[in-house]
Amino acid sequence: MIKIDKANHIFKMSISNAPAQYCHSGDTVKFETMDCFSNVLIPEGTEFEVDLLKNTNPATGPLYICD
Repeated sequence: MIKIDKANHIFKMSISNAPAQYCHSGDTVKFETMDCFSNVLIPEGTEFEVDLLKNTNPATGPLYICD
């Protein structure tokens, strides 16, 4: 099994993002993920400003699937 740790994450999809792992069709891949605020607890009642929303919704990866 191929595991991709949550430390390998991106905030924007781009062709310039280097693959975190490579796999082949049929391989089993386990993605470790974070919540939408990168696992940082946000106090109730927080007002969301642009700076707070800059690094939201991290995506683990990317994964390159070889043929």
